[in-house]
Amino acid sequence: MKQNRFIFASLLIIAAISAACSINSTLQPTQVSSNDLMFTQAAQTVVVQLTANASVDTATAQAGGQSQIPAVTATPEVVLPTGTETMPIPVSSPTQSVTPSDTPSPTPTQNPPTPTLSGEDIVKSLGSATWTDNFDNGDNWSFSKDDRISMEAKDGNAVLIAHNPDYYYGWTVSWPTLTNFYLEITVKTGAECAGQDKYGLIFRSPDPSEGYLLGFSCDGRFRVWYFTGKKEDIIQDWQTSSNILSGPQQTNRLGIKAVGNKYTVYANGIGVYSFLDDRHSEGKFGIMVGSVKTTDFTVYVDKISYWDLK
Repeated sequence: MKQNRFIFASLLIIAAISAACSINSTLQPTQVSSNDLMFTQAAQTVVVQLTANASVDTATAQAGGQSQIPAVTATPEVVLPTGTETMPIPVSSPTQSVTPSDTPSPTPTQNPPTPTLSGEDIVKSLGSATWTDNFDNGDNWSFSKDDRISMEAKDGNAVLIAHNPDYYYGWTVSWPTLTNFYLEITVKTGAECAGQDKYGLIFRSPDPSEGYLLGFSCDGRFRVWYFTGKKEDIIQDWQTSSNILSGPQQTNRLGIKAVGNKYTVYANGIGVYSFLDDRHSEGKFGIMVGSVKTTDFTVYVDKISYWDLK
């Protein structure tokens, strides 16, 4: 009997080791093998939910003011699109809760003016881009669609749609890994665009479930945060900038410069905010969209480019 128990226990240990090896193997990204280094579906669209606090003043929000959701008032949820065969996100639990804050974010009139860090368009000093995607196709991306976020390459644009004003936002990453760089997208907002409906970039992403994010909102503000895979760490909460064109059917260039641990945010080529952060020195990049006020909030990314910097 003792021998049988030993054999049974040994089989359980072997099965556990085999399962662990199988899980680890699924988390490894597919290697790029083609000569032109086209993306190989190693990444996926990641969707995060920010659920409004019950104490939000909905009357103020409906009147056109800033949403009163505090920066950390959220229940983040990482969700894979249904029907998409992709590698699993390497997080221990798909849902983590964040302790709500009772302090609302300031309205635009309460924010101090944003200083201009440079008066000349940064692109003029950089020369030709190292890499550009005009979205003639979606080969460099893992675009997908579900009932929350849709992304596709269409008519020379990456068309990003946040279907419901439910505080979800989602992103997808491309294949290059960047170290020191200037990264920029050119985006046109759709026919409806209001409040904190947002679009932007994820960058220095160590894996598809986390990274730094930079968003522009429809009311002419920017925000910088880090998503850990479980929660948001706010670096700069929503801040008004006169360099951002607000409202529907407006075109903005949104850029981020990263050299070592120093980052600078650019709005239409002009530096508007800088910060220091030591979390990552390299990573992948991608594009993001999310809605707070608009059903089927749509943006059109005409171009994304990066410049390698020494």
